[in-house]
Amino acid sequence: MNNTLAEIINIVKTTTNNIDREDTLRKYFEAKTCRMVSEALEAIDRELAAQYGKDGEASISPLDKELGIHRYQRYSAYFEYQAAQIAAKTVYRTTAMAINALTPVTISHQQVGNIIKHVGERYAEWEKEKEQQQDKGGHITELKKPEVLYIEGDGLELKEQKGKHMEVHRFQIAEGVKEHKNRRELVGTHYIADFDHRKAVKAMTDYLSMHYDLSKTIVMSNSDGGSGYTQSVFAEILGRTKRHEHFMDSYHVNKKIKDRIAWVGKELTNKLHNALRGHDWGKVSTVLDTVQSQAQDDSQVEHTEKLRAYLERNWAFLSNMRQRGLSNYVKLIGTCESNHRLYSYRMKKQGRR
Repeated sequence: MNNTLAEIINIVKTTTNNIDREDTLRKYFEAKTCRMVSEALEAIDRELAAQYGKDGEASISPLDKELGIHRYQRYSAYFEYQAAQIAAKTVYRTTAMAINALTPVTISHQQVGNIIKHVGERYAEWEKEKEQQQDKGGHITELKKPEVLYIEGDGLELKEQKGKHMEVHRFQIAEGVKEHKNRRELVGTHYIADFDHRKAVKAMTDYLSMHYDLSKTIVMSNSDGGSGYTQSVFAEILGRTKRHEHFMDSYHVNKKIKDRIAWVGKELTNKLHNALRGHDWGKVSTVLDTVQSQAQDDSQVEHTEKLRAYLERNWAFLSNMRQRGLSNYVKLIGTCESNHRLYSYRMKKQGRR
């Protein structure tokens, strides 16, 4: 104890400024703590070895076995979990810098990348094991039966450095939302992402079948209606439900209107938006007739006709929750696009654009 106090006092006296002093003290306590923990773990290992060890058998590390640390594994599961949490929000170099600055561990950005790969492989193995258990006829837990479930899907196109394009196919579900002062947090969430659309669909289908009984659940799906994300795809994923209501994502509908008839004035555009909010096809058709009558060339006529066909094709999915008698439920559809950032930021910052 006296030696420890003397060492601390010496550090305080010999360091020249607060930053150096705090950094030196941090390293001192980290080193001392690591030595103490190492000695304690060795003592535990010896005690457990007496229980595990048998004559004639190869030596084992019982503590590693209890903690789930595999042979040649350098980092614990908890450390890998924390590293993966940080890496999901920033680049590997910044993750390594944060870990090196705030913990006794020294790690490179390449090692961070290896951890992310390892965590992903272990998670894939876990999901495969659950799927195999399901195939054998048993459920891991009692199936959930929520009153309402929200599901969304969308594709995220990424461009690699060499000019190649690839698309991440995403699906997500949520059961509700929690209010935290000025922000809201989705609850009961699960996310699926894959470069193969069929695999993404199957993964979400399998997850829902293993964890949910939707026969008494109202399910609201939302998408931009693009290939692979139509109402029929969600119906296939969901299977039997009490009620399935599909919505066209309002952001993409508004963007489609802007792209097709950007040349008309605000007055007609506002009238079209009002008619859509009222879900009145008669008014929508009248506004589009007026727009087409003001077209200056064949291209504008064609764009107007394409917009009409688009709205007519998706008309059943353009009414809002109130118009469908769902105003008692929280509006959670439309969050998939905002959650793209986790994937786009992660991949763009690793050399993809």
